[in-house]
Amino acid sequence: MNEFLLSLLAALQTQITGLATAVNDVQITLAKVMGYICGGALSAAVNQTTETEPALLPPPSDVKFKRKEFAKMTESVRIAFQDGHIKAHMRVRKDGLYEVRAQLDKKVYTGAGKTEDEAIDKFISCVNAHSDRFIKFNPERKAESNNVASETTTFETYAKTWLEVVKKPNIREISYTAYLSQLTGYLIPKFGKKQMSEISALQIQEYLNGLCEKGNGRTAKQLYLLLHSLFDYAVADDILAASPMRKLSPPKFEQKESQPLTPEQEKSLIERFESSPDDKYLQAYVFILFTGLRRSELATAVIEGDFVKVVSAKQRAGKKEKTRFVPITPMLAKYLPKIDMETITAIPCAYLTAYAPKHLDGHHTHELRHTFVTRCQECGARQDIVAVWVGHKSNVPNVTDIYTHLDQNKKLHLEEAQKVIYDI
Repeated sequence: MNEFLLSLLAALQTQITGLATAVNDVQITLAKVMGYICGGALSAAVNQTTETEPALLPPPSDVKFKRKEFAKMTESVRIAFQDGHIKAHMRVRKDGLYEVRAQLDKKVYTGAGKTEDEAIDKFISCVNAHSDRFIKFNPERKAESNNVASETTTFETYAKTWLEVVKKPNIREISYTAYLSQLTGYLIPKFGKKQMSEISALQIQEYLNGLCEKGNGRTAKQLYLLLHSLFDYAVADDILAASPMRKLSPPKFEQKESQPLTPEQEKSLIERFESSPDDKYLQAYVFILFTGLRRSELATAVIEGDFVKVVSAKQRAGKKEKTRFVPITPMLAKYLPKIDMETITAIPCAYLTAYAPKHLDGHHTHELRHTFVTRCQECGARQDIVAVWVGHKSNVPNVTDIYTHLDQNKKLHLEEAQKVIYDI
């Protein structure tokens, strides 16, 4: 019995020893595998870091402007940097460009270029465009700026110069004409003799409010935009320390839905015209009534054969001017001999608007355009063709491109125009 147990224990011991050897071999193998994996990953990580680590960029440095660079700055900007109120810093960006930066009132001003000089020049242009925000660092200079403006610069003088020198080179002729009309028809009569520094936000607000109360909200909004641009430039030009428009909000008014003239109102207009055929405003209103032009397009109207050629007012700035052709309908043909085209095309837009309520029973000039479209539809003229005449985008795909080629569709335009005839 004892011998049997001893032999059994010996056999078990042998198996245990074999298992231990096998486990040991497995552990050794696993250790080698893990070592290989970890070593390879670490090596790859080291290599990857070496390949992608960017070169260190130099830290930002303070910009010390030279005399010639100070000379390029507006007075208010120059004071801010000369007296150390704010500092500019230069850095090299990751794309290799030099960049100059400065911060004022949580707003960052920057300029970048391939060279340090180019970056500085662009930075100066950037801060000059916002020089009104820098004037606060020197109250004495602010007062001096106001005194200079009050002694030498009237609104009329500065506004006319601004329009000719600053705006005119960058806008279309038709837009220039509209701006000029707004100045001469509204703003110069009101503010022309005042010094620029004498015009306050309260005065402007009262004037715009008065226009809205008279039902001229659209005009008030246009004047608000013009004044905003004008005074902002005057600040950048160091004529003013701050713009009176900064505290003003755009005029708010109830937009009255445009309504065409009733047949009775249209008849009244024609009767006035026939009784006073030399009245240039009545001539202009009758012409717009039977062509559907926008008031700002009237200045460009030219008679060419059976059509009125006009430059479209609705196009983006900087784009090539687009002309369209409105056929002379029987209604226009009847009264055209009594209309002096040279005279009516010279009437400023602002005057057309100002005299409209008197002659149009409370309607404005744009409603003559609505009347034209309405009468064309009532007479059965094709809606898509009428859309081309008035410069609207048609609901029919590609219709504008198809029917504006006058040479190919002249007969079609004239045929549709002959439908526009009705009793007044």
